[in-house]
Amino acid sequence: IPLKTYLVLALLTLGTMGFSNSSLGYLNYPTQVIFKCCKLIPVLIGGILIQKKSYGLLDFLAAGSMCVGLTLFTLADSQMSPNFNTLGVMMISCALLCDAVIGNLQEKSMKTYKATNTEVVLYSYSIGFVYLFVIMLVSGDLVKGILFCSKVGNVSLFFKSKRTQVEYMKYFRH
Repeated sequence: IPLKTYLVLALLTLGTMGFSNSSLGYLNYPTQVIFKCCKLIPVLIGGILIQKKSYGLLDFLAAGSMCVGLTLFTLADSQMSPNFNTLGVMMISCALLCDAVIGNLQEKSMKTYKATNTEVVLYSYSIGFVYLFVIMLVSGDLVKGILFCSKVGNVSLFFKSKRTQVEYMKYFRH
């Protein structure tokens, strides 16, 4: 697979993770889950545009039914109502757009160049790490992150808690 493709995949991976995590600063968790439940629809559309796939009406009905079902299940299980902040909705929509392109671009590249999934993940995430490292170094967030983690103590417990990650995101807004 050409390096250019890996560079794009790495950027999209950062985009989907960054937009998704950042959206939690503006949306409550059930709202984010509702949007993520509907990921299948942009992925289908991406399949049509990127891979020139064709899907039947039954495929779209099944995807739509699954999205509606997962959304209703999430709402029924939720103790709070969804919170639709415009910026949060835009961020989670960008994450879904990145998700739609990633999967289809990976699949197309793997078929075209006979690459393994392991290879694609290794190179995409390695390049993504370099992107993120440079961004954090230039922005000063790397030092802030190290200082924050030194205050928390047990870093492994920090990364297991979604609530703490949201607090961490709020910490960086100052």
